[in-house]
Amino acid sequence: MQNQFSPAFRFSESERDLCAEMDIAFLPWSLLGGIARAGELGSRFALFARVAA
Repeated sequence: MQNQFSPAFRFSESERDLCAEMDIAFLPWSLLGGIARAGELGSRFALFARVAA
């Protein structure tokens, strides 16, 4: 199953949990909240800045 799932979009939590119960892979897309928001991660979370550098 593939649904949008990110810190800003958590509406698929129930589907994610059901997939875990049924041993079905849940493949989230837009994990970082979309390309527009991904750029700000380095300024908010030091780990992302170090990995991207």
